[in-house]
Amino acid sequence: MAFSDVYKLGRSLPVFGYDDESMQRKLSFVLFPYSAREIIATAVLTILPTLLVAAILSSISGFAAYAVLFLGAVGAVVIYIYPSNIFYSHAISEYNEEMLRAILRMTTFISMDTSIEYAFVETGSHLHGTLKLQFERIKNDLTRKQKMTLGDAIEPYIPIWNEINPIFVKSLRLLQTAALSTGEDRDKILGETIETMLLNYSTIGKRYAEELSRNSQKLITVGILIPIMSLMLLPLLSIFLPDMVRPDILAFVYIILFPTMTLLMALNFGAKRVQVDTVHIEDAKEYTPMPSYVKWIGIGIAVIFAMPSLYFISTIQPGDPAGDTMFALVMGWLISFGLVAGVYIYAAIHTHRYKKLWEEVYEIEQDLPHLLQSFSTYLTLNIATENIIDEVIDDYQKFGFGKHPVVKAFRRIKHTLLTTKESLSEISERELPKLLPSKKVNQVLTQIMSFSEISQASSAKVAKMVRAQTIDIYKLDDYLKTMLAESVGLINITTTMLAPLLSAAAVVMSVAIVKSIVYITDQLSAIAASFGSTNLNLSLVDTSKVIPPVFIEVIVGLFLVETILVMSLYSTMINTGNDRFMLFKTISSNMTGFVIYTILLFGGYLFMVEILFKSVLGVS
Repeated sequence: MAFSDVYKLGRSLPVFGYDDESMQRKLSFVLFPYSAREIIATAVLTILPTLLVAAILSSISGFAAYAVLFLGAVGAVVIYIYPSNIFYSHAISEYNEEMLRAILRMTTFISMDTSIEYAFVETGSHLHGTLKLQFERIKNDLTRKQKMTLGDAIEPYIPIWNEINPIFVKSLRLLQTAALSTGEDRDKILGETIETMLLNYSTIGKRYAEELSRNSQKLITVGILIPIMSLMLLPLLSIFLPDMVRPDILAFVYIILFPTMTLLMALNFGAKRVQVDTVHIEDAKEYTPMPSYVKWIGIGIAVIFAMPSLYFISTIQPGDPAGDTMFALVMGWLISFGLVAGVYIYAAIHTHRYKKLWEEVYEIEQDLPHLLQSFSTYLTLNIATENIIDEVIDDYQKFGFGKHPVVKAFRRIKHTLLTTKESLSEISERELPKLLPSKKVNQVLTQIMSFSEISQASSAKVAKMVRAQTIDIYKLDDYLKTMLAESVGLINITTTMLAPLLSAAAVVMSVAIVKSIVYITDQLSAIAASFGSTNLNLSLVDTSKVIPPVFIEVIVGLFLVETILVMSLYSTMINTGNDRFMLFKTISSNMTGFVIYTILLFGGYLFMVEILFKSVLGVS
């Protein structure tokens, strides 16, 4: 969990915090491991040292003082709002996803003529997070006879569920009615329950997509367009407002202030994404965390490339003509290139490391409807579940899918069956998660196997019902992605094309403005000298106060890289949900935006200098 180690500071010194009851209720609901007092204490302990450090640095570097003070304030705010806003929104999104899966699973059990209590208890054992805890408490109330009926046991939770997802409560009521019905009436009620639940999620997804479209335009305008467009005017502003428009202030505003605001907006907008079918490779037994040394490799690359650039920039003063040469442009570009190289290498290693596992989980889950169709067919033919494993493997191989991840996983299951001499039902709970990387498919197969102990017909019916539910889920997820496609496309085209184009234009324009000002000033000085009068002053501006374009380039380059990272995170959150693999894959893909920026930057500079200034104006 993010900030896990940070909040330990507030836990060790809780005297700086206070008990915020409303915040504590939210944190307790989503099972956040730290209290409101500990979070507030951590926020206070974060801002206090930054005040002291900023005061010390104020006499050395204005930028350093601004940066430390601002980062301390932002850090304190983020530490405070992360649990109550971002983490809470993510948890509620997953909570709603679990509600949908709970209703579908209970529907399957009730269709097999089981009691509502049995369906509730069995469903609770396959959930996670807050909903699992609530189901377990309800189960304990029933087991200990503290509540005599399921209706009485769930009564305290109805206000909570109504506040978050009212359709979940309505669906539970319908399931209770269906459990008391028989035959066609029960099947009709169950069908209406699923249809109503999916329709509600479709409506929520549609509203979110409409709201997200407006939020995305707002994010792009405030976080990208306005900062980049204002960067084009900085050389002129530095002439007329030299005391206000300084490199340290500009670096603070464009490298720290704007990206931080954009990141907070992106996290807030993207956290409300409706999730119904997200790939979670973290649940697979084969998943192992990334080695920490990879991160340090990326940091080392960024530092190595930045060192010569920082040394060169430290030698450039306002008005220095060396600040707008091709060499200066290359040296300023190295800083952002080093950061891009470090991030890209880390993202590429992450993508390469988990690509195979992610593809296996994704392909297995996407092939789940076909897999369930095979199970239901063979179960209808009264073939034992252990023998179905062989049949499925043969079917995939006959039709040219011998390398499919399902075949690989089922071969492992077959090998385990032969070596342990246990039945498939016996190994399903203990060994299946190790043999099959998808937790979702594991739960489905376990559910089918549990009914096969009753009868093959019951298991076959379950497979057909789960298949229909799975197809409905995939259709809903596809509908949500279709609704969000316009926003995702706008974000991606802004990240890879518009932002690099405007960034390159900002740097080239700054060079053009500086060269034009110097050229015009020199011409006016020559005119004044031709009159031979020392009292005649035709000077346009004081060129010694102009910010060198290399400073603008460094600021623009770093701002662009930060923009690519933030927008990649935002794009992934709204397109695929909380999928870390897709996040780093998106980052790797969007780094093409920096390549486009580089081409436009140097191409535009050469065109302007070689053609416009040298050929037309005769300026070197």
